[in-house]
Amino acid sequence: MSNSTFPVKVACDPNRSVIVSACAGSGKTWLLVTRMARLLLAGAKPQEILALTFTRKAAQEMRDRLYRLLEEFSQSNDEQLLQYLTDRGLTADEAKVLLPTARSLYAKVLSSPQGIVIDTFHGWFGRLLGAAPISTGIQPGFSLREDAKRLQDECLEDWWGNLPEGIAAHYDILLKALGASETQKFLMSNYSLFKQRGAWTFFSQACKAHGTTPIEKLKTDLSRLKIDNPLNGVWNSINAKADLEYLQRCFSNSSATEMAYAPTIKMAMDLKASGGDVMEIASILQSVFLTQDETNRTSNDKAAGDLKKYLKKEGELDREQEHVTYKQAWAAAFLEFVAWKKEQEALVLNEAWFAMSAAMMDHVNATKESMRVRDFDDLEIGVSQLMADSANAAYLQSRLDAKYKHILVDEFQDTNPLQWQILRAWLEGYGQDESKPTVFIVGDPKQSIYRFRRADPRLFNDAQAFLIKEMNAASLNQNTTRRNAPKINAAVNQIFGVEQLPESYPFTAQNTLWKAPAGNTTEAPYSNEGEAYVLPLVKYEPEELEQRAGNAFEQAIVDARQTADVTQRYVEGQQISALIQHLIQTRPVVDRVDGQEVWRKARESDFLLLVKRRKYLPQFERALREAGLAFESSRLGGLLNTLEIDDLIALLTVLVTPRHDLPLAQVLRSPIFAFTESQMQTLAKAITSNQYRSWWDALQDSPDASLMQAARYLEHWRVLGERLPVHDVLDRI
Repeated sequence: MSNSTFPVKVACDPNRSVIVSACAGSGKTWLLVTRMARLLLAGAKPQEILALTFTRKAAQEMRDRLYRLLEEFSQSNDEQLLQYLTDRGLTADEAKVLLPTARSLYAKVLSSPQGIVIDTFHGWFGRLLGAAPISTGIQPGFSLREDAKRLQDECLEDWWGNLPEGIAAHYDILLKALGASETQKFLMSNYSLFKQRGAWTFFSQACKAHGTTPIEKLKTDLSRLKIDNPLNGVWNSINAKADLEYLQRCFSNSSATEMAYAPTIKMAMDLKASGGDVMEIASILQSVFLTQDETNRTSNDKAAGDLKKYLKKEGELDREQEHVTYKQAWAAAFLEFVAWKKEQEALVLNEAWFAMSAAMMDHVNATKESMRVRDFDDLEIGVSQLMADSANAAYLQSRLDAKYKHILVDEFQDTNPLQWQILRAWLEGYGQDESKPTVFIVGDPKQSIYRFRRADPRLFNDAQAFLIKEMNAASLNQNTTRRNAPKINAAVNQIFGVEQLPESYPFTAQNTLWKAPAGNTTEAPYSNEGEAYVLPLVKYEPEELEQRAGNAFEQAIVDARQTADVTQRYVEGQQISALIQHLIQTRPVVDRVDGQEVWRKARESDFLLLVKRRKYLPQFERALREAGLAFESSRLGGLLNTLEIDDLIALLTVLVTPRHDLPLAQVLRSPIFAFTESQMQTLAKAITSNQYRSWWDALQDSPDASLMQAARYLEHWRVLGERLPVHDVLDRI
């Protein structure tokens, strides 16, 4: 990469901290590996370098690229090696002096008893927790569980059926307010306290440090909790009884709408006379003065024509404004009451939510302690708590200081606030100490796609400001890519247009240096400029289901999966498949052969199809399959995920537990027996007669010749299953 788009001399200066914001295809990984090579050339020991990224795959790729580069150093002649070194920011004179050192780096790194630490954030956090002092109470020797969802289910499996004392009441509050489905989301979704337990843990600790609790902190933000019920002011006024009587008389002689409210006012009068509480009638009385949307009725601000006539007749026309003022007073009270009531309800809901979430977390943490396991969030929380404690932080600081002199972070845009807080706390611990490590951070805010893991691209700006101020870091921005053709680059700039982004997400348009390789037989514009397509939106057409008649076994539903959203994705898949076929037939693509870029005919493996949700993968797969396009899907996890194996597993389940109805139904409908809807209905109707305990019994006793054959086979295989190993039974089948 002799013509790097970066100011390599600055970016790879081993004595200076640097933060780099660079677009895709600009050579960020090349720069990161070059930085590590320059550190080694400058005399850094392998074990003094810590490189962090976000996936094991990325960490392994970084390690492989570094080792390949060092291997090339060791095998190159002087001229080649000089070129390598000058490409990486050294002057010709510096490069000549370092030739022997560069050649020996590969052997030095491989033979070092402690190698360069190239790890994920969570792998590093695990190391830190493993090094924590015994006084912290952290169990040594824990294992990391990456299947967080399954671990969560295992830990809560025995909890839901036996809620702790006092928690059941909170659960009932949530169920009553939200319903079962929404309560589950409230407690377990991505934005629940349970899933955001890192932030919740530190918020709770901050509250405790200030002598309060989360619920008490919430109360300070709900200002209306401190005031009395706003309705009491009108209800308990000195002239309340007389005012209600006057209002009831006015309504009884007003417009048809207000006449309909008169009985409600009469109920309020009777309640007031008996010394009752306004809350006993509040919900009914509110409809008199507020709309269904809880806004002021326009009729509150005027007197109806019929009422004016009545007051004039009674000689009370001077009391018209009194009537309007009283209605306005009740309306204002109810508007304030609605806001007051919402805060009351919010307090009750949040109190239940906080209590449920805290109890769940305590139970899960205790269960994980007994299992001696951690998940990713536990690692982040654990290290953050260690760093927050001054004694523990000093202990870890001394161990980290003695070990790492250079820190490199790749894909920084995927960092979440807790991870940055940990790294920042470590760096802040140095103060003005000259022994602080150098830091190299590289990333691209546009590529931040892990928001569901709390990643926030805005942290890039925070890190940039911190490193410049505290570590005198150089800040480099590179918006030139080598990867994208002009049309693709223009599409990226358009998508990230300033008008579509909030101010907190700054974006700078990127340029491209990509050029089509020579040798293309066509002069079509797409060969030199690339192409970007926007396919037409697929219209959402909800199904209009006809009214069904007859019993449930008649006119069976052929495929219940064909809902409107599923059909949309299938049609979209057809459009994509047609486009791919067109491109394969008409477009050449660039490939690299023996280090040279060449044109060749397009094939299926040149295409990558990204979808937002795995839920709809089957529809896209179906469209590709019908178009005759070969594809590899993450959903096709191997032999055990095929329908054929699924049917065989169902068959073996039936042979072991014959009266398990669902697997038996699957076997009968599978190609093994290929039962029709009519045959399945025959069995189902037999069950409804209450003569049989299971489908197996009904099948074995059926007089239908077509069913008897299946019954004989299954009984024969069941007997074989009692005598033979599984593989022999399958051979016989």
